[in-house]
Amino acid sequence: MGSPQTQIALRVRSDVIARRLRESASVEVVPEEPAVEAQCFVSQRLGLKIEGESHPARLVNLPTLAETHKTFDRSTFYKCGDVSQLLIVYESEEERLKDEQRKNEGAWKMYYPDGLTPPMKEVVATRFSKARTAAKDDYTKAEVALVEQQMVDIVANQGNLPTEELLAEDIVPFEDWMIPSGDQTATIFDDSPLVAKNPWILATQSEPAPAPAPAAAKRARSPPLSAGTGRPPEEQQPPVVVAPPAAAGEPPSTANGGRPPEPTIS
Repeated sequence: MGSPQTQIALRVRSDVIARRLRESASVEVVPEEPAVEAQCFVSQRLGLKIEGESHPARLVNLPTLAETHKTFDRSTFYKCGDVSQLLIVYESEEERLKDEQRKNEGAWKMYYPDGLTPPMKEVVATRFSKARTAAKDDYTKAEVALVEQQMVDIVANQGNLPTEELLAEDIVPFEDWMIPSGDQTATIFDDSPLVAKNPWILATQSEPAPAPAPAAAKRARSPPLSAGTGRPPEEQQPPVVVAPPAAAGEPPSTANGGRPPEPTIS
């Protein structure tokens, strides 16, 4: 598999130049100043020639990388390069001079302040510079090599490292749902350090029984009883009247002035 292709992104700030660039068949990029090494590269002035007419341009380093992919069936994609530089074509020389005044400080001084998309505008000042507050304290190669060797040793001896079990205890507020029956369901040992600091947790959580009501209050709330049956009046049965049967063919008794006999109550 070959190495990824060298690619750059092109940004044209003029609609007229962009239309001419699409329609022209002769395009050439001419450097206006000598190139520098990659370790010291910040930006380079260039000239974009379209059919012999030169336009000011500038090559800068992007603060982020953008991958490019290609596909033949719109299903499988293959990575073909990384875009790390941006070629900006300006409408005039004054616009290029104004854009060159926008510089970063510290560890990001070699990168362009903006990214490719609108949300990445001023991304170095708003995100990256704040995230790298320790960039001014650069580490030496010896310190980096020491940390790297320590990480390699940890990974190599991962299976031989002794295991350590950590236990922690804490007291939480008591809730009714913890002991619904009133009995203690958890096992707590007397020699636990938690019990030594908080001995009250060994006490049961049962509630005291309610006190009996006074006898006078009971009598006041009881309904009056009937003298004959010993029951409340609403519970007494209605009386049953029983009359002696008359003999066949016998006229009604005339005793008591012809009145019927007195009923008996059972």
